[in-house]
Amino acid sequence: MNLNVNRQFPLREIDDERISMLTSTPITLIGEISSLMNARLLAGEDKHSLLQKSSRLIMLALAKKEGVTQLDLVRETYLKAPTISVTLQKLEKDGYVLRKPDNYDLRAVRVYLSENGRAYNEIMVKKIRAQEKEVLKCLSESENKQLMQLLAKLKDNMIDKREIIKF
Repeated sequence: MNLNVNRQFPLREIDDERISMLTSTPITLIGEISSLMNARLLAGEDKHSLLQKSSRLIMLALAKKEGVTQLDLVRETYLKAPTISVTLQKLEKDGYVLRKPDNYDLRAVRVYLSENGRAYNEIMVKKIRAQEKEVLKCLSESENKQLMQLLAKLKDNMIDKREIIKF
């Protein structure tokens, strides 16, 4: 039996200009850099819930400001509410966050880092800083500053448009 699939379904040729158009945009490069950074951060880590990007985003947001609501985390991380809810359940079960009722609004629940959560965040922040230093060493101080200004400008533009997007 001849299973020469290429004869029945020939590969579609894609010209170099189209490939370049699909892969050489600033946003595509930002996505690729983000994926590469995630791979560096996860290298050598044991498997558990903190390896999920949503977990890390929530943990870092809580490191900046604790005692926030789930809605605050949705706004800060740009994750969807169900993702926040499920991820917080896992983080609470694993002992990284605590959820406590609000003292004034009994309908609201406030989220805090546990001692284990704080300790893990310290390790992760050190790891992130070390990787950033390694990755950014190819840029001069002025190039780094310019990069930060341009990325902040892109982020601000996206935030201005986010009312269109449901988070």
